[in-house]
This record gives sequence, C-alpha cells and structure tokens, in this order.
Amino acid sequence: MMRNIKIGLAGFGTVGRGTWELLERNKEKVQRSAKTKISVVGIADPDKKKFDGVQINSECEIYSDAFELLKNESIEIVVELIGGETLAKEFVLAAIRERKFVVTANKALLAKHGKEISTLAEENGVEVFYEAAIAGGIPIVKIINEGLAANEILWISGIINGTTNYILSEMDKRGLAFDEALDEAKSQGYAEQDPTLDVDGHDSAHKIFLLASLAFGINFEFNAVPTRGIRGIDVKDVSFAREFGYQIKLLAFARVENSAIEVSVEPTLIPANILMANVDGPMNAVSVEGNFVGHTLYYGQGAGSHPTASAVVADIIEVCGSFFRNNGQGAGKFNTGKRNHEYANHKMTKKEEVMSGHYIRLKVSDKPGVLSEVTGVLASKNVSINRFFQKNSENSDAEIIVLTHRCNYGKIIECLNMLKNLEDVKGDPVIFRVEEKA
Repeated sequence: MMRNIKIGLAGFGTVGRGTWELLERNKEKVQRSAKTKISVVGIADPDKKKFDGVQINSECEIYSDAFELLKNESIEIVVELIGGETLAKEFVLAAIRERKFVVTANKALLAKHGKEISTLAEENGVEVFYEAAIAGGIPIVKIINEGLAANEILWISGIINGTTNYILSEMDKRGLAFDEALDEAKSQGYAEQDPTLDVDGHDSAHKIFLLASLAFGINFEFNAVPTRGIRGIDVKDVSFAREFGYQIKLLAFARVENSAIEVSVEPTLIPANILMANVDGPMNAVSVEGNFVGHTLYYGQGAGSHPTASAVVADIIEVCGSFFRNNGQGAGKFNTGKRNHEYANHKMTKKEEVMSGHYIRLKVSDKPGVLSEVTGVLASKNVSINRFFQKNSENSDAEIIVLTHRCNYGKIIECLNMLKNLEDVKGDPVIFRVEEKA
C-alpha cells in the first residue's frame, strides 16, 4: 500500500496559497514524482480572510497559530512560509525539535541563522530544504548539488532580484530616472511599498550568501558581505555605460580567487553583448562556472506565487525521496557547505582586495589641464586607463568618464580620495565595478 506523507503549511499568503494550489491542481503528477501519496492536513495563518473563497477539504485543519500545527503528530513535513526572522525562526527550530522535515523559502532566516538551524537539524536527524529561497523558479540549489556535483565551482554571479532588474531595465530602455522607475515597479507589483530590502541589495545578499555557503562551505557571517544596492543610480550613468558598450546590472558574486572567497553584491557594468546583460525586466539569471563544465547560465522567473511554489513543491518531492533513501530518517544536513570542505578555512576577500575594472565619473571645471591632472592621479597609483571620454555639462563644467583596467578596489579608493582634493573636481566621484564576464 502506498504510504501517505502528511504536510503542514505555515503561512497562507501569496506563496502559501500558490503552494496549496499547485499541490491540489497537479496532485497526480506530484504524487507520481514523489512515489507516494501526499496530503496537506494542516494550514496555519492568523488572517482568516486569506481563506475566503478557498475550498479546503475537510481532512485539512485550519489553525490560527502555527505552533498548534506542530502538535499534529501525523505531520512529517512542515513548509515555513511565514516570512521574517523572529516568529519564523522560532517555528523552524520548534519543528526540527519535533523531528519534522522543513521546507522554507525564507532566505533571510537561513542567511542569518543557518548555522544554528543546521546544527539543530543534524542533532535531530532531519533536513532543511530551501530551493525556493533563491531565484524562485530556477532550481539553482539542485543544479549545484546534483547537476554540477562533479565540478569544483569557481565562480557564481547572478541577477537574483527581479525588482532591481526591472528598475534598471526601464532606466536603460526608456530613460526613466531611478525614482520614476521605482514608482512604476510598485504600480506593476514588482516592488513592495517599502522596497528597502530589494533596492539596497539586501535580498540579493541573502541569496548569494546561501549559494556561496552551498558551493564553497564558507564559515563567514552574513553581516560581513559587502553590499551596495541601486538606490539613487543616475540615469546618465546608465546612458554613459551604454556608450561604452555596457549595461548596468545589480550583480551578486561568489568566487574563489587567490586562496580567498569573494561574496558581494553591487551594481556592475557588463558587456551589452553577453547573455546576462540581456536579462530583462523582473527576470532572474544565475551564472555558474565549473572547472570541467565551464560556463553555464540559468534563466527564469525569480519571484511570484507560481515560480516560488514550484520550487517549494520540488523540495517536498525531494523530502519524500529522502524518506525512502534513509528509511524515514534524514541525512542530518542543512545543505550548505557539504560540497567543498577544502574551502572552509579560506578567508573572505575584503572589499578593498577585490580585483575588477572600474567606471569612474567626475564632474570637473571645463578648462585646459584638468584631464591631465585626473590621468596623472590614476597613473601615480599604477591604475591603467582602458577608455575615457569627456562630456560638456551645465554652466562651465564638464564630466570625465573613465574605464580602468583591472586593479584592486583599494587603489581606486586611494585615487578617489586624491581626486576629491583637486581644485577642479566638483562633488563626489561616481564609481561602479566593471566585469567582462557574468
């Protein structure tokens, strides 16, 4: 007789409802894939209005308190879609203590408290699955864990926040100012009314931290990840980047270089003719380079009820497989850090040590000799110029835009400090990272 694995959903918001709908609509397909019967026997959400118009079968109990859900001893898998860190953390830890497998889409929770959760899961012989926490419908966790399991991962980069990609796309295509593009993203439902997590880069930082943990087994603290968002990017820089043949994208990086691991998020110029530069609107893409497979790129929807629900249910199916592989017992792992233990003692690359090209825009007095002063400062620090041009600005000012060859960021900061002290340089220089691949 086919086993019946019972599930509890904690949180019935957009993703929670999408998960329930997918399990109902594709029940036969899901159960064939899982090789077992799957039943949702409990759903918890304090807002009863979320259940209006939803036909929940009589076998499924509705709870207003997620912790009441855990008292149902028949539930073997809980899906945490509460969001946030405080209540969600308490719930996940309580579920693990009850020896229930956990599926979550909560990237912030795992990025900040993953070690504690991992340790407790191992002690209780269960696992935590989190495919839905990174890049929505792109199965990047399984790609790294399974599809690229034979490779040493050398490089990961990605557009992993749809809100910021939509904003930058509209600034590029239509010449919108940042605030205009943000307002449009809100009206289209791509940005929250408080977009801080997205536009300031924190959402991308959570995701790349999890990917770096997975690929490299890092032992860093999340707060050590250098993070810069797109807030206040000037549309003129988007335009100038295009003149150089580049696009500006908010990129997240995780890479091994010189016995150190870089994990960071920042706006970056990349060549307009590469695939990553043509990821448009609210879409996501993740690039992974392995030492044998070379460069690979994965593209898809990064958010929304259906793509995220698809990843949640894929993890539910994976948990069911884990029961059969381990006779009902978990493998004792929160999946981060299981691939490459040789990297566990690598240091984290400091921001000033990161090697890349750089885009620099300076507002200067429009008079002879200023350009030679600027290039002289760069030369004094052995910073090589790749290309540059000068644009007339308002009044008697001009703008000098420079692309440098690769050098460490620390040198650039030294140069900028010197440039700001020049009499004919006005205001703070604008600087962005430049990469030739992504």
